[in-house]
Amino acid sequence: MKMKESEELTQRNKEKESTDYLPSTVSHPPQNKVKIKPISPRKIGVFWDTSDLPQKIIQLYFGLQFDELVSVIRIYDVTDIVFSGKNAHSFYELSIPYQKGYWFVKGLNGGRNYLAEIGVYLNETEFFPFYRSECIHVSVDECPFADHTTDEWRNVKQAQHIAPNWHDYVSTYSFYSSREDTHD
Repeated sequence: MKMKESEELTQRNKEKESTDYLPSTVSHPPQNKVKIKPISPRKIGVFWDTSDLPQKIIQLYFGLQFDELVSVIRIYDVTDIVFSGKNAHSFYELSIPYQKGYWFVKGLNGGRNYLAEIGVYLNETEFFPFYRSECIHVSVDECPFADHTTDEWRNVKQAQHIAPNWHDYVSTYSFYSSREDTHD
């Protein structure tokens, strides 16, 4: 009898140890998501939570350092389809600083449905999304909001005029991180 009890206790301890590395937020996940809002007929704002959960998942599951990966927004045209993750009419992507928490995307076609994903490239070709937005319709009308006095609209307008903290590290074509190069 004691041998069986000892085996059960050992098994329970192994199960507990195997979950000790998980962040406490896994049992009570935060509101991790991405939202997209129309700004104008050809422009949307993409807003996401900048929690550490995606970083921890990348580090624990893939063994990669999140800061060394390229963070990306993908914008999918999903007009008149049930999106499976691979069947969009088209998509394009933009490299982004993940910790910023928002980005504005211009050049969209009015009268189309779009959704966004936030993720990282694990290598040169493998994209790993960790947030997906709901679908929105980008209007062909001039004014996406009937009332421009909403708090959300004011916040969007203010965010457009704030200089980003990465401004000094960007050329017209590339994003550069600030790290010291050690060349021999």
